[in-house]
Amino acid sequence: MLEVYDFGLGCADETLAVDGQCITVGVSYELPSCAGDEIVYPGLAHCEPLDDDCPADDDPLTFSADYPGALFVWTGAEQGGDGSAAAPFQTIQKAINIAAGNGARIVVAPGNYDETVAIEAGPIIVEGVCARDVTVQTTSTGATAIEITPEDKAEDSITRVARMTILSEGVGIRATSTSGHDIEIESVIIESEQNAIVVKSAAPDGFGLADNNVKATVNRALLSTIGGSAIVATGYNLEVTNTRISKTAAALDSQGDLGAGIWARPMGFVPIEDLNTVLASPGSYLVVSNTLIEGAQYAGVLSEGSIVQLSKSVVRHISPVGAAIGWDDSGAGVSIAWHPWRDTDLPTGQSPRSSLAEVLIHDVANVGLRVQGVDLDVSQSTIRAVGAVAGLAWVMASEP
Repeated sequence: MLEVYDFGLGCADETLAVDGQCITVGVSYELPSCAGDEIVYPGLAHCEPLDDDCPADDDPLTFSADYPGALFVWTGAEQGGDGSAAAPFQTIQKAINIAAGNGARIVVAPGNYDETVAIEAGPIIVEGVCARDVTVQTTSTGATAIEITPEDKAEDSITRVARMTILSEGVGIRATSTSGHDIEIESVIIESEQNAIVVKSAAPDGFGLADNNVKATVNRALLSTIGGSAIVATGYNLEVTNTRISKTAAALDSQGDLGAGIWARPMGFVPIEDLNTVLASPGSYLVVSNTLIEGAQYAGVLSEGSIVQLSKSVVRHISPVGAAIGWDDSGAGVSIAWHPWRDTDLPTGQSPRSSLAEVLIHDVANVGLRVQGVDLDVSQSTIRAVGAVAGLAWVMASEP
């Protein structure tokens, strides 16, 4: 049911006239426009560098005491090193090959690393000493900068990538696993031609169903893309915190990818004859907090089958995909649907329950909030400056 309130009663923004008084009912985050290499989000009211706690010297010998037991990489090292601070490896890939997924910690010194990185076993930690001064860059069209394909099945197995800048002609970080492997990404700057981050649980049945014990976390990241969504999660539980997504763009012609800020779905695309098998599957969850999503071309947050918890976040400046503005999701601030391929929605009270709390949705081309087939709790949130295409800030859609 859609309820429309008359807000034109003389009260200030984020307030509503109730019993003759103006009471606060929403939020208003005053977030500045920041430079491309700066981060800002609700809870951090000023622009600041993502990570500038950098060592004064590139040589690992000068900071190795801070990383006991680690293997070191330095682009300025001599060939034939053994990974010690005195004789670092010259490439990140060499260190990973030696570590062989045995729980090693690989520390990357300041420098430019022109290489593609493949992580095929975990657990492992690959981290720079400073996001600003450690750059992994690919120059081949379509190449993924860091490819993670772990197949280990050990409990608490985690691959962690942290504190570096990634410049990619394809995807920034792509993680695909059939074994339920957790992924942690923290303090990274990613500028990519395609998606910034892709995580996918490729289940043996081919459906990519969500394993509710598998999680990907993205914390304190600065993401922008030229052709694709910033974060795409398929079959993974996803948590995004303290992050700025500053720009995305659709690539419908070349990559078939939407330009959402965050796109979460519990499965990949499956043949229509197999839908009955997957429609009853449990959904993954998407948790987003203290995050700014701005400049997305398709939607700020797009969820197709995930249980969503969105809090203390801002979604703003969302545009449609060209002539596709007639699509239900194109130009939406937040769109939440539960298995959008099914013929009917579940009855109220039986649908998955999602929530928005202390969220500002501002300056979107189509609808502010679109909900299909889910129960939704909304508290202390504001939707404003919505485009005239749909003419509504909130659309509860029941059509398949």
